[in-house]
Amino acid sequence: VMFFQWRQAKYGQEKFHSSMLGHRGEASRTYQETKALGQELKRLEAVRGTRVRSRVALVVDWDSWWGSSAIESLPSQRLNWAQQARAWHRAMHLLGQPVDAVRAEGPFDRYDVVLVPNLYIADAGQAAALTRFAHEGGRVVVGPFSGVVDATEKVHDGGAPGPLRELLGVEVDEQWPHTDGVSERIEIGGASYENPAWAEWIEIDAGTEVRGRYASGELEGRGAVTRRTAGHGSAWYVSAMLDDAGLSAVFRGVLNEARLPARDTVHVDFEAVTRSSADTDYTFALNHGRERLTVSVPEGAVDLLTGESAPSTLTLDRYGVAVLATPRGDTPPFLTLAP
Repeated sequence: VMFFQWRQAKYGQEKFHSSMLGHRGEASRTYQETKALGQELKRLEAVRGTRVRSRVALVVDWDSWWGSSAIESLPSQRLNWAQQARAWHRAMHLLGQPVDAVRAEGPFDRYDVVLVPNLYIADAGQAAALTRFAHEGGRVVVGPFSGVVDATEKVHDGGAPGPLRELLGVEVDEQWPHTDGVSERIEIGGASYENPAWAEWIEIDAGTEVRGRYASGELEGRGAVTRRTAGHGSAWYVSAMLDDAGLSAVFRGVLNEARLPARDTVHVDFEAVTRSSADTDYTFALNHGRERLTVSVPEGAVDLLTGESAPSTLTLDRYGVAVLATPRGDTPPFLTLAP
């Protein structure tokens, strides 16, 4: 936990900056809440040194981030690496899976799913690492405008997705950025989702399944989301910039295939993350909003903040938190919102 700053300045530029010790001194709400947090942290000594056991990783590639941000000749100014990465992370987080950040060349041996929101600059080594991961049983999900150029900013022969073409089983014939004020739709699993900014005309190889189609606009009926078997695993391609609901629909299918749980009901204010020691799982359940949330609780859980056994369902008040200790299992406990 990090706070900035300790004492509110009496003069100068930061005299209205937030702090732990405000102008009212120890009587201030912030000081009292910070003091209460300190007492809670003392009860969490057992959590020190534990680690999160993520089964999902998200590729953060600095070259692709820089390359797609430093030039003005992209097909659309809506191509924003950071926004795309955050959207993919947020969708997986809402489904209940913690996400690690990794390099495009791996290693991926700790994970079941690797998300690649965008790999604008892609090389053969990265493609080989992702292909190897899929062939060994992993699930790779690649986002739009990937495999476009090499490290010298030269377009790959044959166009996108360049060195990822064989893994994904698609070829991008044309990019179709939306004009201002236009939002299209994509159909996935019988439901329709918003596609607010970007589309691609893709040619799909034999043996590559279509899991979602464009449902409006010039590309209506054409494939938008694909899946290709790769060894013991699979590779998915998402050719559009979907909203949270659309990404969740795709990722739910990927997680199901990887035999990882996903929440049926998502709530932006609910967070649950488990840290594990050699013999105990510590699950932090947090309500980031003002609306009460009721969550399911693992059997035999003890709330470290109260020292009491937790019931089968637990109500988290506004900004509420519980830290639930259970014997370590093969997989971390998976908390869901109670019906």
